[in-house]
Amino acid sequence: MPKKQRSQKALQPPDIRTFPISKHNTFTHNLNTFIKMLQTHHAGLTSRQFLTEVHNFVTRYKTSHKHKDPSIEVAKRKIKICKKCDGWSGKAAMLQCTLCEDYYHEACLRKDSTSFKETGLCEECDQKKMGKFDK
Repeated sequence: MPKKQRSQKALQPPDIRTFPISKHNTFTHNLNTFIKMLQTHHAGLTSRQFLTEVHNFVTRYKTSHKHKDPSIEVAKRKIKICKKCDGWSGKAAMLQCTLCEDYYHEACLRKDSTSFKETGLCEECDQKKMGKFDK
């Protein structure tokens, strides 16, 4: 391959859908490597796109390894998106509405957190519930 083609190929970010999965490394190592690649080369992804790509990677991993590992599903469920700011959960504490089952960062609900902790409902569901009782 000529030098010019090699340098152009090196400048392109890795393809998300064909990111290699190492059969010799653990699921956690593969997932962390994939997330680092996304953060480094695909920083323009929205939180929802990021979540979708991570979930697709987990599905590809499960398919390629053909074994049931409970830690894989646990990891997939831990990756959540805040409905208010559209941000990924990461290590931040998340709260889940008991009615609509959407997730929110505690920081995003700071002014509503006392009512959220008392009722377990997000602002929208709380307003809907109040609207029903007014009629």
